[in-house]
Amino acid sequence: MFNAYNGIDQNFRVKDKEKYFKKLQESTTSIEQLEKLKKEYKLDFSKSNKLVLTNLKRDTLTYNNLLENNKGKWLYIDFQASWCKPCRKIMPESIKLKKEFKEENIEFIYLNFNDKKENWEKAIEEDRNSSSQNYFIENGNTSKVIEDLGIKTIPHYLIYNPNGELVNGFANRPGQGAKEQLKKLIMEK
Repeated sequence: MFNAYNGIDQNFRVKDKEKYFKKLQESTTSIEQLEKLKKEYKLDFSKSNKLVLTNLKRDTLTYNNLLENNKGKWLYIDFQASWCKPCRKIMPESIKLKKEFKEENIEFIYLNFNDKKENWEKAIEEDRNSSSQNYFIENGNTSKVIEDLGIKTIPHYLIYNPNGELVNGFANRPGQGAKEQLKKLIMEK
């Protein structure tokens, strides 16, 4: 049963993962194995309705807090990971895009998904992405927010308007139409 969890973690919805884990808890006598599984897959279903983020200073907030803190600004949110080659390859374009929009009312936010903290920190350094809006997703495996946003692959980009409304759940990538897309949206308002 423990070995099957890897396939479940990658292919099932959060509510099904939670059901399976509860059945596993009820049927096993190995608390040690359960704890190992919880640690390995970051299984904390108590926060499944929230997406918990940590910045480089180790401050923690939720995705909703992040949106609220940036209300009044356009948001271009980049879901990525250090192990994702397309994510890393496109980062120079993303940094360039951010510089091109520095005079506009827009925040570029980077959310690291399904990764290890040390790899995330190393990637930030290697990519020279010194944005104060870099966050590590603590509970990506158990958060329903990821499912609700429709994020199945990375890199994945979202655009929110200054009212905090999601206006594009599948935004263009940097260097692949994002600049034009953002200009058009900003000019419409």
